[in-house]
Amino acid sequence: MAWFKVDDRFHSSRKVKRIPKPLRLAAVGLWTIAGSWSASEGLDGFVPDYMIEDFGGTPELVDALVTVGLWERVDEGAQFHAWTEYNPDAASAAASRGAKSEGGQHGNHLRWHAKRRLKVAGCPWCDRISD
Repeated sequence: MAWFKVDDRFHSSRKVKRIPKPLRLAAVGLWTIAGSWSASEGLDGFVPDYMIEDFGGTPELVDALVTVGLWERVDEGAQFHAWTEYNPDAASAAASRGAKSEGGQHGNHLRWHAKRRLKVAGCPWCDRISD
């Protein structure tokens, strides 16, 4: 599972405060949903126009996020400003998930096979044990 980080002072940041009050809640909602989606898709902060529309975003909300510097307008969508300063890039996140998965599998091997002195067919760690 990917994570999208939101600073605990985001609510009072200068950028958020500069969004006009009538648009603020909707714009921050769009920003948050879009960030979560972009992280889950491994797009490094890119959000295509069709997803902005799907989330209920409007050109007015996008303009508000761009004007205050939370987003930048790019071809066919929007890009979170400074995404990789605050979030891991997609490649790093994938590598971390892979390492955690392999570590968990190895831990299971130790717990269920090695500790019980079992050699289980198909287990990559059991297969490394010489007879």
